[in-house]
Amino acid sequence: MLQAYDFLHLRRSAGCSVQLSGSDQYGNVVAGIDLIHRTLGGQTEAYGITAPLVTRSDGKKFSKSEGNAVWLTADRTSPWAFYQYWLNVADSDAVRFLGIYTLLEREEILALAKTQEAAPQERTAQRALACDLTARLHGESELRRVQLASEAVFGSGDVRALDAATLADVVADLPHTDEPRAALEGEGVTLVDLLSRTPLASSKREAREFLKSGAVWINGRRAGEGERVSADDLLHGGTLLLRRGKKAWHAVLWR
Repeated sequence: MLQAYDFLHLRRSAGCSVQLSGSDQYGNVVAGIDLIHRTLGGQTEAYGITAPLVTRSDGKKFSKSEGNAVWLTADRTSPWAFYQYWLNVADSDAVRFLGIYTLLEREEILALAKTQEAAPQERTAQRALACDLTARLHGESELRRVQLASEAVFGSGDVRALDAATLADVVADLPHTDEPRAALEGEGVTLVDLLSRTPLASSKREAREFLKSGAVWINGRRAGEGERVSADDLLHGGTLLLRRGKKAWHAVLWR
C-alpha cells in the first residue's frame, strides 16, 4: 500500500507516469497504477516497467532481506568488503556476473570463461570481476590498496604494513573478539591463554600443540612456544591478528 501511495504522490506532485522496479515488485506497481486510476481518473497515464531480478546460483537475490546487500557507497560496504564479495562469488556465478556487471568485451569474457573452466581453482573470473567493479566504483588507488591488503591476509604479504583504515576494514570482515587492554599490563598475556579464548583453539592443551608445531602466527610472524602478548605487539595501538595454519584468522581488539 505504501509503494502504491508513493506512485500516486509522485504522479500528483511531479507528473511521474512511469515506475521502474524489479520483477518482484510487479504487484506493488500494479497496485499503484490502480490507485492512480481510482483517484485521478481512469484515463490518467500510469505505467510500470519491471526487470528480472539478478539472482545467485543458489536462487537468492542481492537484498537487505537476504542479508547479502552490496552497497555502492564506501560507508556502507567498504572497498575491502566490496572487493572480497566479488572475489568469493561461486564459480557458477562468476562468468555470468562478468557479462552483467562489467564493461569487458564479449571476447574477453569468453576467454576468461575458458580459463575458469580449465582451472577453476585459480578463480580467474572472480579476480577479473572484483578488479573491474572495484576500480570502476572506488578507483584504481583503492583497488590497489585492497589488493595489497588481500595479499597480506591471504597471501605472502605483510599485515603489519596495513594502514589503520585498511586494518579496520579487514578486521570487520574477520571473526573477532574483544579483550580488556588492562590485561596487557606488566608481563602481558600468555598466547596459550589467549588462543584458548578464541575459536582457533578449543583448549589450552590444543593451543600448546598448535604453538609447538609452528602453526600459529601473530601479525604475520610465526609465534613461538611460551610466548606472551604485550601492548608492543598491537597493530595501530589496539589490534592483534592471529592465524592458525594458512586460512584460519581471528582478530583480537584490545579496548
